[in-house]
Amino acid sequence: MRRYLKRDILSLLYTMEKARKVLNNEIKKGNFDVANHILKDCQEGVIEIKDIVRETEGKEVNTIHMIEKYCKIIHELNQAFAMNISPKNTLKEFQKQSYRIINSVKYDIPEAKTEIAFLPYKYSMWDSMESIWMAAKEDSNCNTYVIPIPYYDRNADGSFGEMHYEGNELPEYVPITNWKEYDIKKRHPDIIYFHNPYDEFNLVTSVHPDFYSKKLKNYTELLVYSSYYILGTVGTEEEFLNKIRLPGIIYADKVILQSKVLYDLYLKYGFESEKLLLCGSPKIDAFVNLKKENIEIPQEWLDKIGDKKVIALNSSIKNLLNSDNYLDNLEILLEELTSKEGIVLLWRPHPLLKQTVLSMKNHWIERYENIEQRIMRKSNFILDSTLDNKIATIISDGMVSDVSSWTIEYLATGKPVLYIYGRKKDFEEYFLPFDEHIAYFIEDGMNIDMFCQKIIENRDDERDKRLKELDTLMENMDGTCGKKVHNLIMEEEIQRTLDSHIE
Repeated sequence: MRRYLKRDILSLLYTMEKARKVLNNEIKKGNFDVANHILKDCQEGVIEIKDIVRETEGKEVNTIHMIEKYCKIIHELNQAFAMNISPKNTLKEFQKQSYRIINSVKYDIPEAKTEIAFLPYKYSMWDSMESIWMAAKEDSNCNTYVIPIPYYDRNADGSFGEMHYEGNELPEYVPITNWKEYDIKKRHPDIIYFHNPYDEFNLVTSVHPDFYSKKLKNYTELLVYSSYYILGTVGTEEEFLNKIRLPGIIYADKVILQSKVLYDLYLKYGFESEKLLLCGSPKIDAFVNLKKENIEIPQEWLDKIGDKKVIALNSSIKNLLNSDNYLDNLEILLEELTSKEGIVLLWRPHPLLKQTVLSMKNHWIERYENIEQRIMRKSNFILDSTLDNKIATIISDGMVSDVSSWTIEYLATGKPVLYIYGRKKDFEEYFLPFDEHIAYFIEDGMNIDMFCQKIIENRDDERDKRLKELDTLMENMDGTCGKKVHNLIMEEEIQRTLDSHIE
């Protein structure tokens, strides 16, 4: 029997046991009408339990026989009331039988394995839960289900546009369960992991409404949010609060946090410590354990790269939304980076960048596409539209970027990053869940030419210092976050079961 069902049954039995004690008092007072009502409620409750046990365990389990005897005692009590006969001995037997059923549910009914559902929606974000899934699938006490869920583009008016499903893009070693075939409400998995916190409030995309966190909350015993990004510098208190006061974070029973700094900020703004798991980020696991031989690099890319160095250009959504000169700056940057000898530029815009232009900056789309088409004619240019940034991470030698979550993941590999905005000292004024001052900054005097030359000459002056500081910025930088999350969540699940056995 699933643990949650056993907990529900025991909760009902404990309630019935309290009712039985009230029954004794009402009989002593001569309130036989009240006593009859209590008996009726107890009988209805135990019949409900019998139906559940029969459906999950079959007819022959000992608990069924205990329940049948319990119902027989209720019948005898009703007869005694009708004949004004003292039911003293029968009441003692009723008490004993109540305890026997409780013990039978506890010890005669075996517990099923813990059922865990993982609900990714974008393949590129699967790494925010993959290492947890890997730990869970190796746990003989668990049954795991990876259930990719569909999502929709948002039209300019906010309505749902095209539906997307990326389940077929997940690695072949990940067994997929079709979201239409897994009735999540009926199955009621013990644990659900999810990584989309927005529900209906994302202006660019929306997961299928059936999988909004406010609904998932009712379909599981433990709803666990694993962020699809690593939180870096946050400019203002209001901006930070907008990131943590999201439906998924509010409805989740547990929230996985990347660092002690972030943990303390959550506490400061009203979250209870019991809700927070300070374990790091599964996304770091993915990058720490990344091996080049496990990555399939397109042959066209390899032909362009040859013996040249590769610089990844990362373009995020945040800068697009905040800058009126975004396209001007982008065009200049692309031209400058593709003009360097010995360098291949690999441009990886955020997977939703073009969709954001379409839905929120529609008057820019023609120019954006013109820039895209023109730069693609360059012989030393690669446009990375793959679903996963890991290929770009592993084949590149350095990154030029505005601020984004991929930049932080990239820094975690130890490779150099050049920020095209800001200075190191600016970080003294910000919220710093992840202190990005370990990167290089254009406004500190490190220009594109100098950075490219460092890459070509393998001359990264701050590498050792950067690697040393990384260990102080994140928890579990050794790639063990997923395993630790799984172990802590399973301890929580088991403790809930143990608590349900105590009344």
